[in-house]
Parts: sequence; structure tokens; C-alpha cells
Amino acid sequence: MNAIASTSMDTLSRAALTFVRTPFQRRTWLELAHVTASFVLGLLVVLYLYFGVGGGLLVSVTVIGLPILALVVLGGRIWGFVFRELCRVLLRHPVDAPPEFRPRPGLIGFVVSGIADKAGWRAVGYLFLKALFGVGGGYVTLVFVAMTGFAAISPIPWALVPIENS
Repeated sequence: MNAIASTSMDTLSRAALTFVRTPFQRRTWLELAHVTASFVLGLLVVLYLYFGVGGGLLVSVTVIGLPILALVVLGGRIWGFVFRELCRVLLRHPVDAPPEFRPRPGLIGFVVSGIADKAGWRAVGYLFLKALFGVGGGYVTLVFVAMTGFAAISPIPWALVPIENS
């Protein structure tokens, strides 16, 4: 029984030490930077998807609509590169690039290749998810950090300014 109690106390003390040390580790701040950057980029992605996909679908019945959609899908690859680099630099986790885009010759071939690009559509799907979770998660994280910071410094004004009851 004594050995079990000793083991559980060791586990508890290691967990408490990890809990106390985690906010001061480099990895924590890099992950916070990643969430913050994802939040800002997610806001830009929302605009990109709204105007790109929404506008492209709106004018897809015209001659310029399909080329716009093809460019939006290919632009998804560029956004994918941005988020892969963000992950590589801040989280030290490289993500493999998709296969290179190989358009067919001619304008019509380029448009057909762009619309049929599976990796581009996967990137657009990722952008939809990033718009939802990146913006939502970033907002929750930033509110949590701000509230924690304000709660931590709120006793300072009370200590500096004497309270007088009239």
C-alpha cells in the first residue's frame, strides 16, 4: 500500500510541475503565435472564400465565371502553402506538399485543369474548415488570454489607489 501511495504522489507532483512549467515553455508561446496567426489569416480566408467562391458561383453562368472558379481553386493551393509554412515554422511540423499542378495547354485546358484539380479542391475544403475553426478557436483563445491577463493585473490598481468610503 505504501508503494502505491508513493507512486501516486510522484505522478501527482510531476503533473503539478508540468502544469506550472507549461506556460513558460517556448512551445506554448509558439502554439499561441500559431493560433493568433491562424485567427488573422482565417479572417482573410473568410473574405477570400466569400468573394472568390461566392462571386465565382454567382457569375459561373457567364463566360468569366468558370475561369474565376478555376483561379479560386488554384488560389487555394497558395493558401495551402501559406498554412503549411506557418505550421513548419511555428510548430516545427512539416507537412508534405501536394502534387504539382500541371495545366492542359490553352485557356480552356487551363480552366478545365483548374476546376478538376483535386489538390486545389482539398485546399479549398481546408480553407472552409480553417475559416470555421481557425477564426472561432482564435477568438476563444484571444478572449481567454485577455481575460486571464486582466484578472492577473486587476489587483494592482486596488493596491496602488487607496479606497475611501464617504
